Amino acid sequence: EKRKAPRHTSQLASGQIMKEGGAPGVTRNIATEAALKARAQHQRRYVQTHRVSAVNYTAMAAARLAQAESFRKAAVEAVAAATNRVPTPQDATDGASPFFDNLFAKTQHPEGKWKLWNRLDVLVPPNGGTNCTWATFRDAYNLNQRPYMCVYPKEDDNFVSGSIISSGSWGECPPLTKLFYQWMKQNPHQKEEDMIFLDVGANIGTCVMQMLYTTKVKLIIFEPHPLNLQKLTSTLVAQPMEVRKRVALFPVGAGQGPVESPIYMASNNRGNSVVGKVIKDTESQPFEEAATVYVEAIDDLFAADADAFTVPLMKMDIQGYECFAMDGMQRVLQQINVIKTEATALWLDAQGCSEQGLKDRITNAGFSITSIFNGEIVGHRGGAPRLTQSAGNAFKGQQAALIKRRHEEAVLKEVRLEQERLLRLMIKNTTASST
Repeated sequence: EKRKAPRHTSQLASGQIMKEGGAPGVTRNIATEAALKARAQHQRRYVQTHRVSAVNYTAMAAARLAQAESFRKAAVEAVAAATNRVPTPQDATDGASPFFDNLFAKTQHPEGKWKLWNRLDVLVPPNGGTNCTWATFRDAYNLNQRPYMCVYPKEDDNFVSGSIISSGSWGECPPLTKLFYQWMKQNPHQKEEDMIFLDVGANIGTCVMQMLYTTKVKLIIFEPHPLNLQKLTSTLVAQPMEVRKRVALFPVGAGQGPVESPIYMASNNRGNSVVGKVIKDTESQPFEEAATVYVEAIDDLFAADADAFTVPLMKMDIQGYECFAMDGMQRVLQQINVIKTEATALWLDAQGCSEQGLKDRITNAGFSITSIFNGEIVGHRGGAPRLTQSAGNAFKGQQAALIKRRHEEAVLKEVRLEQERLLRLMIKNTTASST
């Protein structure tokens, strides 16, 4: 304890005693006593200061938890209201988004087997689907918004859903924001809110949420599987209408259609939804019963004269069906500037294409392949952007806000640990006093 005490305290005590002529042994005892008192006083101030800090941070954490709970309840209520909702004549007006007017040539199946999502309803599968597990999406850079996502339980989907439950994000989505702002930096004359992000294979909507809450871009998305559509539309109806109106959702697969096809989903990896055949991650991987979906050529969905729109970025992840999707969007490809696509030989080969075949389609469409990493290909029209030191400032500002929020969360964690330490200390002191 003497070694830990402030040095000036022991020196002062020793100096005072020596002036009075005290014996050396007495000097050491009194100096030690003074040091212990100073140490105790220091500890009391430390505990009091951190007790106040702990109370303040606990109150802040409680407020955030209450806010998060209110958001979750609002999401649950919104989904309940939107499930099996009775259509009204006002629906066309309530769910309308003028941005997408005159952009599409086809918004429903001729026999009514699918139609463009109306931004109001949860798309419920024929078998009723499954309930939502609600998880916070944490890559929203706006610190005042903590949107909730409807995901699968971890035991059903330990990959995408499991990652969102554990960390609030999926690793393949944050790079999309950076790619988007890299392109915007090179094209400063473009208005962000007039741009389109194309998501081919949206799954449960993790990358959709990434782009909705980190950019101002409009989204056109494709997802065919009924179970994924239930999760995706549940997430979207839980968002404010001004957010939903930035989305046009086609509940179809992208290919060379129109064609009707079975789709197969792995029981433990809901991201492995494969059109036309079973392709397993592992030999023993179980699969759900096949569902029937509709596949359309993206070119057929866009109006022939709709060539004024700009797509800075397209993300594609459709389990080996990427070659067919690109074959069906030759016209729309000319409006796309950056492609980020999955390119995994296992799925491409099983679907009758290949990694080289996909690369050839990308380069033949006028893109330069600028990155091949971890089963993904990134292609830029005209080559990779030449970035200056100040490139991506908008993204960096948003990333700084994210870092700030994560720092706050780390501080809250430290406060909780400090509270536990103080509690253990109080228990120990109480036990020592009673004995």
